[in-house]
Amino acid sequence: MSRYVSDIVDGIYLQINNVPEGSARRAALRVVCSLAEEYPEEVVSSLLRHSLPCDSNAAELWKGLCRNLEINAKVMWQLLRELKQRPRLQEGSSSSGDGTSLTPLAATRALSEMLTIYVCIGAMRGFYPQLFLALLTQVHYLVNLPGYSEVTRRECGQQKRLTTANHVSCAVEALKALLIRDRKEIVLPWMEKVGGWDLLSSAEGYLEGVLLLARAMVTHASHHLSGLLANTIPNLRTEDEEKTLTAMAFFAGLLRSKSVTKLLPKRTILGRLEEWRIDPRPTVRWLSLHGLGNMALHRQKVKQLQALLPAILVGLNETHERFVREAITTLGSILRHHRDRVNISSICVRIVKPLRPFLDDVRQQEEGGSYVRGGGVGYCCQGKASRELPTPTYETVVGRNCHFLNPPLWIKSHSFSIGRLATVIKPQSESVVSITQPLLCAETAFSESSLFVYCSQPRDKVRSSAIGLFGNLLRGLNLKSKSIMQEQVLSSLVPLLLHLHDQDWEVVESCEWTLARCNDFMGWKLLEEIFTMAHYDNQQALCKVCKHLVQRYSGRVHEFLSQSQHYLKSGQAPVRRVASMFTGFIVHHMDASCMSVGDMSSLLSALSDSLRDPEPSVCSVASVSIQQVKQVSENLAVTSVLISLRRLFCCMTNQNREKPLYEDSPFKRKRWLELQDSKIA
Repeated sequence: MSRYVSDIVDGIYLQINNVPEGSARRAALRVVCSLAEEYPEEVVSSLLRHSLPCDSNAAELWKGLCRNLEINAKVMWQLLRELKQRPRLQEGSSSSGDGTSLTPLAATRALSEMLTIYVCIGAMRGFYPQLFLALLTQVHYLVNLPGYSEVTRRECGQQKRLTTANHVSCAVEALKALLIRDRKEIVLPWMEKVGGWDLLSSAEGYLEGVLLLARAMVTHASHHLSGLLANTIPNLRTEDEEKTLTAMAFFAGLLRSKSVTKLLPKRTILGRLEEWRIDPRPTVRWLSLHGLGNMALHRQKVKQLQALLPAILVGLNETHERFVREAITTLGSILRHHRDRVNISSICVRIVKPLRPFLDDVRQQEEGGSYVRGGGVGYCCQGKASRELPTPTYETVVGRNCHFLNPPLWIKSHSFSIGRLATVIKPQSESVVSITQPLLCAETAFSESSLFVYCSQPRDKVRSSAIGLFGNLLRGLNLKSKSIMQEQVLSSLVPLLLHLHDQDWEVVESCEWTLARCNDFMGWKLLEEIFTMAHYDNQQALCKVCKHLVQRYSGRVHEFLSQSQHYLKSGQAPVRRVASMFTGFIVHHMDASCMSVGDMSSLLSALSDSLRDPEPSVCSVASVSIQQVKQVSENLAVTSVLISLRRLFCCMTNQNREKPLYEDSPFKRKRWLELQDSKIA
């Protein structure tokens, strides 16, 4: 009989349109149900051949199989078996030797039709965890197929032909239907609000979409957590990469729930996350960092938090922006969740030291695979000579035995600086030297006037997040930690002030917010000046801030000037301009004895280099600041006895210096009140 089941189902499918509504059609559907009860595998296999695309005839037959709970369960089990297979898009073939086929795609469409019938809810709940994870993995299979991208998904959104984009959309819709049938409709708008569905439908953002979906399930479908966890754990170690990564991401997301630690020993969870942390695959290490962050959100003692902290801080040393942003986000979440529960002063002190380099705009490289913290300053060539410089592409570098750590899009799409080459390549052999050496020689051959500093835009997001986290560290500290944090604030003050003129508005807002926190923490009265500098071109505000710093922290003048000297080579013209202004105002207000002759000579040389800056406003500001430095250098010729006498009689050494007056900034609006003052003057 089993030999004829397929022929019978095919015949009913082809003739169902000719059967009139009423008892005759119901009888035909009962025949299919009877066959499915005895031969579910044959019936499902036959119907799947007609379900891609799933027309009205196939849809009616699939819905007819839902009328009986026992038959529905058997059919759903067969569909689940197909959904666990890897799909393959190849017209005219239903299977291949590697085990992949079109049937998983047909099974997805069949399941979508069955989920429209309310009576299938009983069978669906019996297989809910397996169906949920199988559909989630199907989406991963599809978005990783060759030729699929976010562009093709948008282009094919209104087309009827079967494409990878259509199949991805169908799988996501089946996942939504599963949530709706389980009465978890609240997950849908939440995922839509945070962009979870779009992330899930893209190859680049798929794992982030899985993490968001797991978070939504923890919040709104906690009764399924035990079943989902039980079905996720076996997939954490498989030879199927997509299935394993999907399980890892979902497992890391489920760790946000405290109940997971009751189902699994905490030692087992941390041991698994530690294995992921040392995995050579960057994606696995990133998921480990996310999982550790979720574990740190649980209510626990300070000692337990401190035990988790080193593994999270390691993420700040990674070579990819994604890791660093995840680490900073995780640390911020820990502060928000635990600040009002336990004393986290010691944790804040441990975080601030590795965080500070991300606030700077200077290149800091590490041995064995460099990383550009806080800005990525390198050198590029500008002008006629630069067009003759050979540009290494992503393909040519890979062809020379080099290893990229998740190369960003700018490597694949356009040329990049030789100064940044070492920041994205981790050498596997000495062949990297053979690539970069001739290019570096060619680069240094250009005149100094043809060089400018290159700033990597993706680092702006890291800097913005790091600056915001720095401001959060200044709250709720004990007396011992406050003294340590005061030193860190003073060491980070110059980068924060200068980045108020950053070209990225998110960085400016973060600096403004963090400096306001610093103002309260340090007991300054500079809040108005900080807000003014963030929004307007106001020399008086910067002058007042510099005067306050010199008067209150005269012993740190050398440090302030040294930091501002680095920013004279920033990749952003507004930052280079304000660095010269900051230098001029600090020099104007300081005592001549604060700096040695050698220090002043070095500062004068750095400002002289700015006179060759391609931005005219930077050159103009540098020339004014140079005059201030020269005036102080003249005062250094005065003997130490005369300096002591001037101090004894309270004579300031800058009384005879003319206050620097700079041209208006071409980058920011001139403040209205200052404009009125200049007209009156």
